[in-house]
Amino acid sequence: MTVENTQTVSSNPAPGMRTLTKEQIEFFQTNGYVVLNNCFSREQAAYWLKDVWVRLNLNPNDKSTWHNREAKEDTFGAKVHMPAQRRVLVKDFAPKAWGAVLDLVGDDEDNIVERTKYWGDNFIVNLGHKEYDESRPGMNNPKELPNWHVDGDFFRHFLTSGEQGLLITPIWSDEIKHRGGATYVAPDSIGIVAKYLYDHPEGVMPGFDNFDYRGLADQCNKFVECVGNVGDVVICHPFMLHSASYNVIRVPRFITNPPISLKTPFKYDKPESELSIVEKTTLKALGKKSLSYEITGTMETFPSKRADMWSRVKSEELERLRSYGTADAFESF
Repeated sequence: MTVENTQTVSSNPAPGMRTLTKEQIEFFQTNGYVVLNNCFSREQAAYWLKDVWVRLNLNPNDKSTWHNREAKEDTFGAKVHMPAQRRVLVKDFAPKAWGAVLDLVGDDEDNIVERTKYWGDNFIVNLGHKEYDESRPGMNNPKELPNWHVDGDFFRHFLTSGEQGLLITPIWSDEIKHRGGATYVAPDSIGIVAKYLYDHPEGVMPGFDNFDYRGLADQCNKFVECVGNVGDVVICHPFMLHSASYNVIRVPRFITNPPISLKTPFKYDKPESELSIVEKTTLKALGKKSLSYEITGTMETFPSKRADMWSRVKSEELERLRSYGTADAFESF
């Protein structure tokens, strides 16, 4: 199944909302995601990607060079998590997307951690592999993909965690087609992950060795391939299981996954009128209207496992950008 276009016949935001229509809110609360089209232009994306191959140190016209210099090739082939060189304020660059963020987590910009009010050019690049065979896990059944996870490798996870307030995927490629390395999401995972975290008030450390991602994905039965066009933004509930997929057609795929971090935890026993849409969606997935919940572990954050690699690669990229002539300050379109 491919991602559903959640642009609706109703073009006006719901009462009290900046971007989302009543239908889009209902869709999010049922499916855990919403798709916004035309959040930024093809020209904006092209400007961000103008020197990406210099940064990657790869030849766009020679697929034999397409590999990740920092990691062994995994089952998906050449998949690169780049560091950020430049940042731009989301409310200026993609105001429609920013409005939807506030609609979902609560219309209080002061509750959003400052650094997550920006998007960076830390692209997640999927270049595929020179050859695939149909026996690879998940090639024909997305449930079997080996990369199911929730985002947030920098904090201990609780049912109330606000460090990953939303999962956001802007599409920078001209188009992501079927079998073009799109992200897969599992809409019925929201309740499954919520129940898992509910049962672990001590908290769960991130990573495949700690979070039972495989067991959680095996409980899911609905899978959506997030194909789309440049400027589309897919916004998901933070408990959305998602996975990389195979870029069989080998058209370079460029996305980012900028987090939204909240200064305060989610709270599920507030009056209904004070609950955010994300909080309401969690409660709905748990089959509850309100929930008094106390954690027993300690909330903690820590550097991403990729932090050291990103720091080193960022310096190496910058040297190449200086030689190329585009190591300039980045300005919003």
